[in-house]
Amino acid sequence: MSKKSKTKKKNSNKTANAKKSVNKLRIAILIVAVLVVVGIIASIVIVNANSDTAKIKNELCKAKWTPLSATDASGDEVDMAQVYNTDYSSYEGSLEYSDDNTFSFWLSPGSPDDGTHTGTYEVADDKTVNMYFDDGTNTRFSINCEDNKVLSIEVNYDGYLIIFTSEQI
Repeated sequence: MSKKSKTKKKNSNKTANAKKSVNKLRIAILIVAVLVVVGIIASIVIVNANSDTAKIKNELCKAKWTPLSATDASGDEVDMAQVYNTDYSSYEGSLEYSDDNTFSFWLSPGSPDDGTHTGTYEVADDKTVNMYFDDGTNTRFSINCEDNKVLSIEVNYDGYLIIFTSEQI
């Protein structure tokens, strides 16, 4: 075999290997570009979702929530004394949220010393707050929002639906 044919063969192998390397590089660049775009889109979605729940959390925390009305299972408005199943007509109640994801909930006749409940909460979305009571029970309160402004909170309590409205702190 002549020296010229060995050189041609080496050069053609180098050219083929170079083309394979370029193709692999192009594929790698394309994959990285796709992953970057997917990451950016996922980040935008997460940031937007979190900013809405953060705004709602802020709305919850900047107000003291008090009972406005109650309805029974048939949708008829009832007096809070009926909710408490007592003749005690001077009722009160409150719901307060803190920035540290804790809450204080009082819904009974008498004074807050008669049964304030505490725990932690999580704003799930613009319609729901997950409530985790210190006694181990969990529930969800519904929130009515308009443009990330909380208008009222609905609490199911012993077969009644109680509507809380805000008093700005």
